[in-house]
Parts: sequence; C-alpha cells; structure tokens
Amino acid sequence: MITFNDYKFIYHKVGGLEVKFEPSDEDRTSSDYHYYGYLHSSGSWIIQRFDFTVTNVVTTRYAAGQSGYATAYAGKALLDYYLLNEIVPL
Repeated sequence: MITFNDYKFIYHKVGGLEVKFEPSDEDRTSSDYHYYGYLHSSGSWIIQRFDFTVTNVVTTRYAAGQSGYATAYAGKALLDYYLLNEIVPL
C-alpha cells in the first residue's frame, strides 16, 4: 500500500541542487489506476500513475509538465505516461 501523506518526490539531485515536488492530489477511486499529483513552486508538475490492470503486476509511469497542472490533473486519464527516465527534465 502506498502512503501519500508527507511524501516528497525528489526528481533531480545534481551538484547539491534538488528539485522537490510536494504532494498535491491523490485519486484512488479506480481499481485499475491510482494517480498522485506533485507540484513544484515553479509550476512544474509530475503525475504518477500506478497501473493495476494486469493481475499480480503493478506498473508505475509518469507524466510531467511545466505549467497547467489543474488542467492536466483533471484530464489525467488522457495523458501519455512514461518511465521516469523518459520524461523530459523539468
């Protein structure tokens, strides 16, 4: 089970610089997908999706952007999701 409370998503840490995303939204209403939204103070965002559609397998993928979080999260089911190393650095 994933605990969302007080979880920081550290996306990038190089040379002492960190980009920290704070929890913003959580949607576990579907049995197929769970979504977790994270925001950075700059407006950049990451939405993390857990896929439970295959029995006994959970995959995690990510969507990211630099602005428009509210719109992206509202349409999260229609976003393209990738492995963490495949999303464009923010």
